Amino acid sequence: MADMVRWQAISMRPFKGSASLKSNQRKGANMPRGGKRRGAGRPVGSKNMHSLAEIREISTAAQSFATVALEALADVAQNSKSDAARVSASIALLDRGYGKPCAVEDPDTRFRALMQDMYERIESRAETINDVIEKRQREEMSATSQ
Repeated sequence: MADMVRWQAISMRPFKGSASLKSNQRKGANMPRGGKRRGAGRPVGSKNMHSLAEIREISTAAQSFATVALEALADVAQNSKSDAARVSASIALLDRGYGKPCAVEDPDTRFRALMQDMYERIESRAETINDVIEKRQREEMSATSQ
Protein backbone atom coordinates (compact mmCIF):
# COMPACT_ATOMS: atom_id res chain seq x y z
CA MET A 1 0.00 0.00 0.00
CA ALA A 2 2.83 2.37 0.83
CA ASP A 3 4.40 1.63 -2.57
CA MET A 4 1.12 2.54 -4.27
CA VAL A 5 0.91 5.90 -2.47
CA ARG A 6 4.57 6.59 -3.26
CA TRP A 7 4.03 5.72 -6.92
CA GLN A 8 1.01 8.03 -7.15
CA ALA A 9 2.93 10.84 -5.53
CA ILE A 10 5.82 10.38 -7.98
CA SER A 11 3.58 10.13 -11.06
CA MET A 12 1.70 13.32 -10.18
CA ARG A 13 4.84 15.31 -9.51
CA PRO A 14 5.55 17.88 -12.26
CA PHE A 15 8.72 17.55 -14.32
CA LYS A 16 11.82 19.56 -13.38
CA GLY A 17 11.75 23.15 -14.54
CA SER A 18 8.04 23.22 -15.35
CA ALA A 19 5.26 25.08 -13.63
CA SER A 20 2.62 22.37 -13.67
CA LEU A 21 1.62 19.07 -15.18
CA LYS A 22 -0.78 20.74 -17.58
CA SER A 23 1.93 22.87 -19.14
CA ASN A 24 3.98 19.70 -19.74
CA GLN A 25 1.05 18.12 -21.47
CA ARG A 26 0.75 21.10 -23.78
CA LYS A 27 4.38 20.81 -24.86
CA GLY A 28 3.61 17.64 -26.80
CA ALA A 29 0.46 19.05 -28.41
CA ASN A 30 2.25 19.75 -31.71
CA MET A 31 3.34 16.15 -32.18
CA PRO A 32 1.54 14.18 -34.91
CA ARG A 33 -1.11 11.79 -33.66
CA GLY A 34 -1.40 9.26 -36.51
CA GLY A 35 -3.16 9.70 -39.81
CA LYS A 36 -1.52 9.50 -43.21
CA ARG A 37 2.24 9.64 -42.92
CA ARG A 38 4.84 9.32 -45.64
CA GLY A 39 6.33 5.83 -45.65
CA ALA A 40 3.71 4.35 -43.33
CA GLY A 41 1.83 1.17 -44.11
CA ARG A 42 2.52 -1.75 -46.38
CA PRO A 43 4.60 -0.81 -49.44
CA VAL A 44 2.81 -0.79 -52.80
CA GLY A 45 3.25 -4.05 -54.66
CA SER A 46 4.32 -6.08 -51.63
CA LYS A 47 2.61 -9.40 -51.08
CA ASN A 48 0.07 -10.03 -48.37
CA MET A 49 1.36 -11.95 -45.35
CA HIS A 50 -1.11 -14.78 -45.93
CA SER A 51 -1.58 -16.34 -49.35
CA LEU A 52 -4.98 -17.44 -50.57
CA ALA A 53 -3.97 -21.06 -50.08
CA GLU A 54 -3.21 -20.43 -46.40
CA ILE A 55 -6.52 -18.64 -45.92
CA ARG A 56 -8.42 -21.51 -47.57
CA GLU A 57 -6.53 -24.00 -45.42
CA ILE A 58 -7.45 -22.16 -42.22
CA SER A 59 -11.07 -21.85 -43.36
CA THR A 60 -11.27 -25.58 -44.13
CA ALA A 61 -9.78 -26.46 -40.75
CA ALA A 62 -12.30 -24.20 -38.99
CA GLN A 63 -15.20 -25.69 -40.95
CA SER A 64 -14.26 -29.17 -39.78
CA PHE A 65 -15.27 -28.08 -36.24
CA ALA A 66 -18.65 -26.70 -37.33
CA THR A 67 -20.71 -29.67 -36.11
CA VAL A 68 -18.96 -29.67 -32.73
CA ALA A 69 -19.50 -25.91 -32.39
CA LEU A 70 -23.18 -26.20 -33.31
CA GLU A 71 -23.64 -29.03 -30.81
CA ALA A 72 -21.98 -26.91 -28.11
CA LEU A 73 -24.23 -23.96 -28.95
CA ALA A 74 -27.29 -26.22 -28.85
CA ASP A 75 -26.17 -27.62 -25.47
CA VAL A 76 -25.74 -24.12 -24.05
CA ALA A 77 -29.11 -23.04 -25.47
CA GLN A 78 -30.84 -26.00 -23.82
CA ASN A 79 -28.96 -26.60 -20.58
CA SER A 80 -27.33 -23.34 -19.46
CA LYS A 81 -28.37 -21.88 -16.12
CA SER A 82 -27.79 -18.35 -17.38
CA ASP A 83 -30.61 -16.78 -19.36
CA ALA A 84 -28.16 -14.51 -21.19
CA ALA A 85 -26.06 -17.47 -22.33
CA ARG A 86 -29.16 -19.36 -23.54
CA VAL A 87 -30.41 -16.35 -25.49
CA SER A 88 -26.99 -15.67 -26.99
CA ALA A 89 -26.55 -19.31 -28.06
CA SER A 90 -30.06 -19.42 -29.51
CA ILE A 91 -29.45 -16.28 -31.53
CA ALA A 92 -26.15 -17.70 -32.81
CA LEU A 93 -27.88 -20.92 -33.88
CA LEU A 94 -30.66 -19.04 -35.65
CA ASP A 95 -28.16 -16.75 -37.42
CA ARG A 96 -26.23 -19.75 -38.71
CA GLY A 97 -29.36 -21.63 -39.72
CA TYR A 98 -31.36 -18.84 -41.35
CA GLY A 99 -28.91 -15.97 -41.73
CA LYS A 100 -28.91 -12.71 -39.86
CA PRO A 101 -32.13 -10.72 -40.16
CA CYS A 102 -32.09 -7.77 -42.53
CA ALA A 103 -32.92 -4.31 -41.31
CA VAL A 104 -36.54 -3.48 -42.04
CA GLU A 105 -36.87 -0.27 -43.96
CA ASP A 106 -40.05 1.73 -44.39
CA PRO A 107 -41.11 1.36 -48.05
CA ASP A 108 -42.42 4.93 -48.19
CA THR A 109 -39.08 6.32 -47.04
CA ARG A 110 -37.22 4.27 -49.64
CA PHE A 111 -39.67 5.35 -52.37
CA ARG A 112 -39.27 9.01 -51.42
CA ALA A 113 -35.48 8.68 -51.52
CA LEU A 114 -35.61 7.06 -54.97
CA MET A 115 -37.96 9.73 -56.29
CA GLN A 116 -35.77 12.52 -54.86
CA ASP A 117 -32.69 10.98 -56.50
CA MET A 118 -34.51 10.65 -59.83
CA TYR A 119 -35.76 14.25 -59.63
CA GLU A 120 -32.22 15.52 -58.94
CA ARG A 121 -30.83 13.57 -61.90
CA ILE A 122 -33.51 14.88 -64.24
CA GLU A 123 -32.97 18.42 -62.98
CA SER A 124 -29.19 18.24 -63.52
CA ARG A 125 -29.69 16.85 -67.05
CA ALA A 126 -32.19 19.60 -67.82
CA GLU A 127 -29.66 22.20 -66.69
CA THR A 128 -27.03 20.61 -68.93
CA ILE A 129 -29.42 20.60 -71.89
CA ASN A 130 -30.32 24.25 -71.24
CA ASP A 131 -26.61 25.14 -71.14
CA VAL A 132 -26.04 23.41 -74.50
CA ILE A 133 -29.05 25.16 -76.06
CA GLU A 134 -27.89 28.57 -74.81
CA LYS A 135 -24.38 27.93 -76.12
CA ARG A 136 -25.70 27.00 -79.57
CA GLN A 137 -27.95 30.07 -79.64
CA ARG A 138 -24.98 32.31 -78.80
CA GLU A 139 -22.92 30.64 -81.54
CA GLU A 140 -25.74 31.16 -84.07
CA MET A 141 -26.13 34.78 -82.99
CA SER A 142 -22.42 35.44 -83.35
CA ALA A 143 -22.34 33.66 -86.73
CA THR A 144 -25.29 35.69 -88.08
CA SER A 145 -23.91 38.99 -86.78
CA GLN A 146 -20.59 38.53 -88.60
